[in-house]
Amino acid sequence: NSGTDIGHTYVLPAASVSVSTDTALATIDGTEVYDHAGTALAIADLDGDGVSDLVVGVPMYDPAGFGGDPPGEAVIFYGPLPDAQTRADGTVLAGTEGDDEAGRYLLAPGDLDGDGRDDLVVGAPGAYESGPDHYGAAYVLTSLPETGALADAPAVVWGDTYDDRLG
Repeated sequence: NSGTDIGHTYVLPAASVSVSTDTALATIDGTEVYDHAGTALAIADLDGDGVSDLVVGVPMYDPAGFGGDPPGEAVIFYGPLPDAQTRADGTVLAGTEGDDEAGRYLLAPGDLDGDGRDDLVVGAPGAYESGPDHYGAAYVLTSLPETGALADAPAVVWGDTYDDRLG
């Protein structure tokens, strides 16, 4: 992508013998320069419909107002996936502060709370509870926050000390 680090995610058929972006079933593109979309990926059935959903980490997404300190985000694309999508087509789970780098790490641990839907953990290694100390956070989503903000996650695990970068 011409050195812009936007990021692309290609969904390939499971039975592919040769790997080529020409055989992609779906393509998901980052939208901003240096987004790094697709740094982390997770597959889970987040809505409980029996179809796998794809979560794409976009840790360097920097909306206006953060001055180059990316809060990042994770974007959910509910399956089945159409041919091509961008960030705007998904459900965004936004980092809360500059430098959070939310979406740097993703984990689909299964159904933690027994409600029939898979759950999601979004890592934000630059997040901080108070002050810019980069303790890091793991947002545990047993349900999706209505606001789309990771700050409203049902549970958050914080790092213990300066520069832990948990997530």
